[in-house]
Amino acid sequence: MFVLANNLEEIKPKSLEENHIDIFTAQTLDDALIFKSEWEQLIQNSKRKNIYADPDFFFHVFESRHKNTNPHIVLFKKGNKPIALLVGVGLKYNVPCWLGYLNIKTPALRCLDIENGGLITDGSKEAHDILSEYLDSLLKNKQIDLLLVDHLSSLDPLWETVANGLNSGNRTIYRKGIEWIDQLRDIDTGEVIDKHKHRTRVNFRRKDKKLLKFFNEEVQLKEFSSVNDAKVFLTKAAFIGKKSYQHTIGVDVKNDLQWQQLLESFSKGNYFRGYILCAQNNPIAYAFGLAYKDIFYLYATAYDPQYRKIGPGGYLIRRLIERMTKNNFNYFHFGYGDADFKRLHGTDSHEEATFRIYGKTKRAKYSKFVDLVTTSTTEEFSKLMDDFGLLNKVKKLWRIHMESKNN
Repeated sequence: MFVLANNLEEIKPKSLEENHIDIFTAQTLDDALIFKSEWEQLIQNSKRKNIYADPDFFFHVFESRHKNTNPHIVLFKKGNKPIALLVGVGLKYNVPCWLGYLNIKTPALRCLDIENGGLITDGSKEAHDILSEYLDSLLKNKQIDLLLVDHLSSLDPLWETVANGLNSGNRTIYRKGIEWIDQLRDIDTGEVIDKHKHRTRVNFRRKDKKLLKFFNEEVQLKEFSSVNDAKVFLTKAAFIGKKSYQHTIGVDVKNDLQWQQLLESFSKGNYFRGYILCAQNNPIAYAFGLAYKDIFYLYATAYDPQYRKIGPGGYLIRRLIERMTKNNFNYFHFGYGDADFKRLHGTDSHEEATFRIYGKTKRAKYSKFVDLVTTSTTEEFSKLMDDFGLLNKVKKLWRIHMESKNN
């Protein structure tokens, strides 16, 4: 476990004193609870909805999401007014670096991992500058080896600042991703948004009929949300997951202690929603997500590849969108990364990235070098494949190949 220094007087930016800004740090959940009202106030003023930066969600699931770590919450106040908040986690972290199938080992780094949506301000330039200067001071004064900023949205006011290395000459390493969202209802009128053309809707009905006919209409979508439900869901989802492509890359749902604790904490907070698509009483696809205010977050999904030709994955996604619409959700968040089904159903997308900014220690410099080499090589190879129109074809063939190894 890595804990940042409690006494930050020597390293905090001089601008804090010059502008009469007080800084308060919490490195336990109990201490962080003291900031909860200011935390909520800043989120409300920012008008942003992000489950991962919500204090109730953070406190509810911290111990199950962040093993062997400690919170690092920093509140900045000017007088009695909160102007900025940093929500992060201190941990020891080995940067994963791959060159093809070769995993290049990197040393364990003292890392401050900023939570998704965890840079919260009142919108002022002063608050943006203060967050940037504070993070930069941690790196310059060797309090941390690595700053990770998880899934920062390109819509975030701090996107350019972080991408430019906190405007202090730091080199930032990242690969841009994409975030897809489906707006289900008009926010002003509450009317359901009909986004698909007639031909697309006809095609959906044809695909649905094909799957139903194959299983003699014996198809059922089961929903799970309670703590006891979560245990049943994990058993069925893990059975499907072991056969899937997701299993080969380690992102499938597993019936192990870590997943059991994670889903238990989600369930206790009433966030968990699990879905199993059953055909003739056999599980053939699953989806797991989180319900937060008027947003449904799709967290993980997979299907049994032996039924690939009748499209259980697509059938499940269509049923989920229908159900979330019926349950008065306004948004369906597809998670991170691009996919055909996300482009098909999504109404909006924007870039996102997880940024890595390294410090000045020897181990940080070594990891930075390895990270730069592997990241740039992977990007160039992917670009070359894409230029020749081969990237998506190779991905599809690789997926089919890996699925066949699981069956």
